[in-house]
Amino acid sequence: MNPSVQNDDARFLDLLRRWQSGDFTRSDEHELKALTDSDDFRREAMEGFMSLPDADHDSNLLALRKKVRLRSAPQPDTVVIFRIGAAAAVLALLIAAIWVFPRWSADKTAPIASNQPEPAGTAVA
Repeated sequence: MNPSVQNDDARFLDLLRRWQSGDFTRSDEHELKALTDSDDFRREAMEGFMSLPDADHDSNLLALRKKVRLRSAPQPDTVVIFRIGAAAAVLALLIAAIWVFPRWSADKTAPIASNQPEPAGTAVA
């Protein structure tokens, strides 16, 4: 028997064991695909093997999803910094509004123009 075929078969079995145990990487997947594309027997064996997995892949998928969720969730430090920044911005806007707009109490003491004629003795010349 050809030694390269024996090496390919041994590598194929090793890759199947790794797939079943969950220690399968993207490069292993490419290598397995290359091995199954060249041989019909290996391709059928792989199809049968994948249709009846023995390993508990659901628990592995749940663990992976949990890791992804933890990495994508905002860190508590960034949330606290964001809240402090938002509070500082609101405070700065409030101070600017008080400083820019005139106070309402100053408008109450200003003289009010009237349409009534002035009394006869108080006319200014």
